[in-house]
Amino acid sequence: MGLNNKNTNLNINYITLDNKPPKKIYISMRYIISQKDEDIFLNSLANLLKGKLYKLKCNTTNLVVNYTNLNIIIKYINKYSLKTKKLIIYKN
Repeated sequence: MGLNNKNTNLNINYITLDNKPPKKIYISMRYIISQKDEDIFLNSLANLLKGKLYKLKCNTTNLVVNYTNLNIIIKYINKYSLKTKKLIIYKN
């Protein structure tokens, strides 16, 4: 079982709330891995990465790793570099 770029996603959201002074800014960052029919694998990976699992309707499970635990993934990517155009995005 391996992961590829088709089933991984890094989401970064920048949210500003300026309805009341002072203006508030929130940044949300999550790493999402989606797999179909791989619950045992994702459960092990969730324990390793300190992530949470979310079951979707189409027998797909999302593993979500929030900002506070991304350092585990960053260390892994630095050790085992990405092989596609996502390497360019990661380096920038």
